[in-house]
Amino acid sequence: MARILVTGASGFIGSALANKLHDLGHEIIVSGSRSERKCKHDYFLPPNCAGLSKLKTLDYCFHQAAHNDTTDTDEKYMYSINCDFSLEVFNQVANMGCKKIIYASSASVYGLLPPPHREDGETCPANIYSQSKNKLENVANKFSEDKKIPVIGLRYFNVYGIGEQHKQKRASMIYKLCKQAIQHGKVSIFKSGEQTRDWVAVEDIVDLNIACLEYDKSDIFNAGTGVGTSINDVISTIKENLGEPLEVEYLDNPFTLFFQNHTKAHIGKAQELLNYKPKVDIKTGVKNLLEKMKKASSL
Repeated sequence: MARILVTGASGFIGSALANKLHDLGHEIIVSGSRSERKCKHDYFLPPNCAGLSKLKTLDYCFHQAAHNDTTDTDEKYMYSINCDFSLEVFNQVANMGCKKIIYASSASVYGLLPPPHREDGETCPANIYSQSKNKLENVANKFSEDKKIPVIGLRYFNVYGIGEQHKQKRASMIYKLCKQAIQHGKVSIFKSGEQTRDWVAVEDIVDLNIACLEYDKSDIFNAGTGVGTSINDVISTIKENLGEPLEVEYLDNPFTLFFQNHTKAHIGKAQELLNYKPKVDIKTGVKNLLEKMKKASSL
């Protein structure tokens, strides 16, 4: 059994990760907000991790906490959370004897570059959020070199699943589409709907994070499925499982300067080095999410 810190554990991915690690028998320290999602834990800390050092020792850290509003233009605040605070956490856990840090980066660092996106290729972040994540990777690499601690970054592609209620406008597009379909029988998307995304279920993201515990080098991995699916195809799957008529409204896109039209991860590296095998295909994932949302008392 290991003592593990999960930051951002009241968030969508962080809570799912904390629950799985707790179920595996680890001692789990979490940081987060009590106003968001609940998760299984042994110690609960506020979002700034105040009081962490009082626990004295730590084996591993999964750093999921971030400011992930991709439309926010407050550069100073974005960098203070995604870079400066991250470095503070890294230093603090290193002082507690942490053997390895796994942190959340983002596929947005690829910007508008054409897919498939490879870890050994270029990055071209197109907005402040993606720029902060790109800088975080550089900060993490230097920290690892200085402290001689393995630090692994996961470039999350379009993660979706149950547990996004609290995210509101920051929720995944798939979650928003399912919610619109259930509540209004109508969905709104940007023209023409042929934009493609590498949609990856949160269950697979959790498994990939945990797989990193067995990898002892600093590295960067894509966290996707290797499959690009159009928004129109996602809507077709929703239609098939909704059991009711569904109207589709196509809107002009006001974010064309930094809107990724196509994303698809090259996942060969994670497959080879982490034995990563995504288990949830898009049709199954959307069907399961829609069914759970339809049964839920609130969306």
